[in-house]
Amino acid sequence: MTIDETIKLAKQHVAAGRQYDAKILYQAVLSQFPNSQPARQGLRDIITLEQHEYTELSEVLELLNAKEYEQAYNRATDLTKKHSAPATAYELLGRASAHLGRGVDALNALKKSILLDGNNSSTHTFLADMLLGGAQFESAIIHYRRALEIDPKRLDTLNNLGVALSNIGHYQQSIECHETALRIRPENADSHNNLAVVYHDSGNYKLSIEHCEKAIKIHPLYDTALHNLGNAQMGLKLFNEAAKSYRRALEISPHKFDVRSKLMLCLSRVCNWDELDIEKEHISEQFHNYPLGSEAPNPWAWLGIFDDPTLHKNISIANAEKYLASRPDLGPINRPDPSKKIRIGYFSADFHDHPTTNLLVSLLENHDRSKFEVHAFSFGPDRDMEIRNRVVNGVDHFHKVASKTDLEIAQLSRELKIDIAVDINGHTANKRSGIFTYRAAPVQVNYLGFTSTMGTDDMDYIIADEIVIPKEQQCNFTEKTAYMPLCYMSNDNDKPISSPGLSRQECNLPKDAFVFCCFNNSFKITSDVFKIWMRLMQKVDNSVLWLFHTNTDVDAQLKKYAEESGIDGERIIFAPRVESHADHLSRHNHANLFLDTSPYNAHATTSDALWSGLPVVTFTGKSFTARVASSLLNAIDMPELITQTPEEYENLALELATDKKLLSKITKKVKANVRTSKLYDPAYFARDIENLFEQMVTRAANGELPVSLSVNKVF
Repeated sequence: MTIDETIKLAKQHVAAGRQYDAKILYQAVLSQFPNSQPARQGLRDIITLEQHEYTELSEVLELLNAKEYEQAYNRATDLTKKHSAPATAYELLGRASAHLGRGVDALNALKKSILLDGNNSSTHTFLADMLLGGAQFESAIIHYRRALEIDPKRLDTLNNLGVALSNIGHYQQSIECHETALRIRPENADSHNNLAVVYHDSGNYKLSIEHCEKAIKIHPLYDTALHNLGNAQMGLKLFNEAAKSYRRALEISPHKFDVRSKLMLCLSRVCNWDELDIEKEHISEQFHNYPLGSEAPNPWAWLGIFDDPTLHKNISIANAEKYLASRPDLGPINRPDPSKKIRIGYFSADFHDHPTTNLLVSLLENHDRSKFEVHAFSFGPDRDMEIRNRVVNGVDHFHKVASKTDLEIAQLSRELKIDIAVDINGHTANKRSGIFTYRAAPVQVNYLGFTSTMGTDDMDYIIADEIVIPKEQQCNFTEKTAYMPLCYMSNDNDKPISSPGLSRQECNLPKDAFVFCCFNNSFKITSDVFKIWMRLMQKVDNSVLWLFHTNTDVDAQLKKYAEESGIDGERIIFAPRVESHADHLSRHNHANLFLDTSPYNAHATTSDALWSGLPVVTFTGKSFTARVASSLLNAIDMPELITQTPEEYENLALELATDKKLLSKITKKVKANVRTSKLYDPAYFARDIENLFEQMVTRAANGELPVSLSVNKVF
């Protein structure tokens, strides 16, 4: 390149705002031709320009520091309109835009700044932070890594790169980032806290607790670390300790919905109803007086505390908004081809010995393979057990995707041309809701695992029946309702019951006692329901209450409440977990009457009780979660066990417990109906749900929007 060509290129760089590149060219010319006047003048012009720009840029920076974001935005915009606007002007414009909530403008400005000068670690980091906030983890990682190439010891970049890597399941790489940050600054509370989150998410709760405690020792008022400490303690089922951690976090930041929600869940798990009632009042007041924002709690935690489907919807919508912001668009998805087999993808973290999989497996096995190709996408633990083997053998293709990111799983689903993506987890533990925000399939369905709305337009349908979602309640679901004619819940009919099974003595049950039973998890038991149970025990001589064992703290708490109600605590007997599901089912033979809970009914537990021939008494609530047992009882034609109020529930339970002939008649009817009901006919169920799936695919193929459906008709 000649001198003239070099100087011409340098001027082009200046005109494009790339003064740094122009300076290098001018300096290269002067190193060989020190007296080159064009090169000397070019350098002087750049220095003058930079001095003027520095003054203007400093003014914008001062406005940003003073939180005068609108003025900063206007001044930065003016600077970028200049012919040779510097990269810094676009960076400042991006920062001002971000503070004003103009996310798209901010991203565009920051990308323009990097285009002009790709060697600024601050710009890369700020852009990556925005991408991280919008859950664009893969894109954020690219810019964090570029920033670290420029400045390897930048702590905020190392920490946030670790956060992004953890979010896509790359836990070891995330740990290495945070450990590098700690080598640079050992007393960094943020790095310890971030390590705690990674260890929690990867299942190492003890190490998570260790790093939370280190973060808190450095920064005693670190509310986020206290929150994460509670999460790790919850993972180890140390519910009372977790409650203490959440309370400490709330003393520092009282308006954090997510923390208070988890505190309520802790209190419900240990049946500490006195404190739970106080927290319910606090959170109800908070909900009406403060915006949820980024502190929106996990909706699942609310299902067993408030029987309010409108509230459930609002919580789900707020929670979903955290994950929907700034997601990259994978582009339009191809419509299904109705002339080919329908490809169904079931997505779950729970393809192992889990109540939901126990219900689902027979549906997978009974799909009509002449019409459907069935895929399972497993992002949970790889446990080799009988139920998992049934899932693997019950589908056409089993995909282990735990190591993949949400984006990669969505892309795989698209590559496989999945027509219907069925989210089995919803907002339950180990969910991967992000998969569906990328539109993994033309039709996306919320089914079975989460009995409420997902709160996002990305989910097209929810499978239900007219009991769990009456037509007047459709307004509380962002999905369109696809109605099954009998019951929404798939059920397995391959559930052996041990014979002879555990003896009454092995179950620690008195020989001649009347046994009230409830094998629900402790968090489903409420103060109001427990009071009803205590009144029943007062009125039914020689009766005991048989509950599921959670831990010794819960056992002691329930016995304490019983004593306060005038009932000998020894009349409450706790059933330990047994390895064999067949043994668990056989235990039901020693109970006389199953008492349901509300607002979180027994779901799979009701199915198990009925399959074992044990009558279940329930009362119908308002929300999906509080109406499941009613749906199951209706499906086996046992409406006489469904009540509409707590008073009716108590009266019916008392009548059955004191009238042996009536209870015997009801028990015989339950046993007979279970064996003849279509509820436990998986082939029949499969044909009905396939009818709904076919309607969904036909509408999508025709470019029609989702509508509420029922088998063989459209509302």
